[in-house]
Amino acid sequence: MNWVKVDGAYVQNAVCSERDRSFVASMADLSLAVGARVIAEQVKTEEHTAVMRSFGIELAQGYLFARPGKLPGSHTVMRHSAWQEPQQFSMSTEY
Repeated sequence: MNWVKVDGAYVQNAVCSERDRSFVASMADLSLAVGARVIAEQVKTEEHTAVMRSFGIELAQGYLFARPGKLPGSHTVMRHSAWQEPQQFSMSTEY
């Protein structure tokens, strides 16, 4: 396992729910312990960013960074062999 994605529902709730915060923290700890990289989905605010960073999560997706867009070549179906690993990006909003 190289990558683990934290579902956006947990990311959203982690800022206000101790239960979800504990769940995400445990998921991140286990993933990082086995050498997997962790990606948080639906990071929409700086508060989400701060909470995810506090768990050691360094990668994120969400409206804080960019709106969803069409996949390149979305009119064709990509075969598994054409898939690539996600590129790392910073959780910084500085450009």
